[in-house]
Amino acid sequence: MKFRYIFLTLALSILLGISYSSQSHAQVTWNTFEDKDGLFSIQIPSNWNSEEIAQDERAAPVDYIFRYEDKGNSFAWVELMISKSLFSNSTTAAETYISDYEQFDDFNLLNSTECNTYRLNNAAACSILSSQQLEGEQKRNVLNLVSVSPDGIQTDVVFITSSNIYDAFSPVGDYMINSIKINSTKVNHVLDNQTIPNIQSEIPSIPTNNATSSLQSFRSIFDTFVTSEPLGFGLYDKKSSNIFRPGQDIILYIEPAGFEYGTTTNDWNNSLYSIGFSAHFAISDTEGNVLTEQQDIPIREILSHSQNKEVFIPFTITQTTPFPAGTYIITYTIHDENSEKSFDIVKEVVISDTPLA
Repeated sequence: MKFRYIFLTLALSILLGISYSSQSHAQVTWNTFEDKDGLFSIQIPSNWNSEEIAQDERAAPVDYIFRYEDKGNSFAWVELMISKSLFSNSTTAAETYISDYEQFDDFNLLNSTECNTYRLNNAAACSILSSQQLEGEQKRNVLNLVSVSPDGIQTDVVFITSSNIYDAFSPVGDYMINSIKINSTKVNHVLDNQTIPNIQSEIPSIPTNNATSSLQSFRSIFDTFVTSEPLGFGLYDKKSSNIFRPGQDIILYIEPAGFEYGTTTNDWNNSLYSIGFSAHFAISDTEGNVLTEQQDIPIREILSHSQNKEVFIPFTITQTTPFPAGTYIITYTIHDENSEKSFDIVKEVVISDTPLA
């Protein structure tokens, strides 16, 4: 049966920045982030981004970074790493950070090993606090935490900020760290099948707009099916399943990152930044046979005086003729007009008369 559909898409940008001078865990909107395999969850502020580190760049089998982006020179991020432990206890694991960092001339230990403040994965976590500075970059404070649970899971958290905002952001970092919940059963299953020999401690460089790392490549940092058209960046109702009724709109909320900016001028000769995407999608059966597709779908261009980063794409497929019941694979392709790079999102959907949600 040939599918008929109407495709609608729109890109909007909403800035939700909060001044670092007044940021605390009581003054921002907190969202629950859960990784795709249900290994862990963490509370993150609404003006932070989440990213799973690329497979070839991970320091641990489970490696995620949560990053705040300030318009100025300030920066902050939290990295969470989970692995099989190479150490018998948290103290020894934490002290390896000191020995690794001491090789750098710009390393200054602010607080020595302390093991009574934090817990990670239901085990006492030992921490060290240091200041570090790479050549040509702003000085940063680095809080390293590590725990070794009785079942041999090592959890490492690194909280890094530019030194000028560390005191203001400490309550935010503490709240994020204390909110981490790890599913040890699922983690052990993953770690039994995927290991990295060691966690190499190093001073990470500050991501920049020109960086070519996985954090800056054009990609989706978050996407999920939603129940209705999103109202703005982060303002959506997540759908609890991938099951849709015949004739029901299939709406995918996408947060792209790593896109590039063009420049243009308006009627008053003011310089503006432009963000432009196009899209493609294909619907296939479970055997890989393409049932329908549409290419070169334009997405409304964004023009702004600022290099907006909080951009979302609501990607809606409307069944003008209801799809037959069954399982389908939808491949979404988003193309950045300025960099000419693309990424794919592959989603399985089920069409059923009795959906879960």
